[in-house]
Amino acid sequence: MKIDMQILHLHIIQLHDAQPVVQYALLCHLFLYGSMGIVFILLHGLLISNDDSYSYSLISQRRVLSHMQYNSSSMRELV
Repeated sequence: MKIDMQILHLHIIQLHDAQPVVQYALLCHLFLYGSMGIVFILLHGLLISNDDSYSYSLISQRRVLSHMQYNSSSMRELV
């Protein structure tokens, strides 16, 4: 699967500047339609955020990761 780096960069900017709910929605969208590598690059983009919602972003990331782990284990059971 070839990744368009301009689109990836745009998603990183959107996630960095977005509200936590929007960040969660974008991450879920990319997880469902992209690859795990993209998701972890985007999570790294959130980790370097230095705005007021920094701690809330970290909490959101943990929720996203636990949600993704749950979904991936559920998908394995289906296969």
